[in-house]
Amino acid sequence: MDAPIPGSGYTVRWEATESLPTQDVGKLVDGSGLGGVEVRFFLVQQHVTSSKAYDWDHLALLWQEYLAYEGWIPWRLHPPRKKLQWEKDGVARLKELGAPAFLGYGFGEGQAKLSGEVRFGARFVLPPSTELKEAAEVLSRMAVIGSRMAQHATQPQAKEAVIALIDGESHGSGDAGVDG
Repeated sequence: MDAPIPGSGYTVRWEATESLPTQDVGKLVDGSGLGGVEVRFFLVQQHVTSSKAYDWDHLALLWQEYLAYEGWIPWRLHPPRKKLQWEKDGVARLKELGAPAFLGYGFGEGQAKLSGEVRFGARFVLPPSTELKEAAEVLSRMAVIGSRMAQHATQPQAKEAVIALIDGESHGSGDAGVDG
């Protein structure tokens, strides 16, 4: 589910995926080793060529306003592993803003170069015993939360901050990471 945030270049995305490779299904005759559906929440920045200008503050805001008190969600608690310094700085910024250590999971620089979008957020996995009706209820709840997030009045970074960031980077590297 994609819910664009009007006028921002960002989208709230919820996706559900089954991570078991098709070729492994036949090997699991007794059902052991099955994983549940993985549900992912992302704040997606679109039409970019780099993750440098990603708005970590907005991700933290959405977390605090809409997800921090959803105690029923079994978040995966593994902290994100970032290789690039600006992504490490972004994850550190999330912690400064009071976000949990696992927020910031996602796809940055490589994804920007591949698809023109950057996506960071969090994820959880439903138990393999989850019935289709239960999974549909969870996904419906996620859609409602995502829709509310996209309507949040606070927009990502102030335009002046983005322009200053782009200007600062354009003198050094020649690539601000944002198209346009």
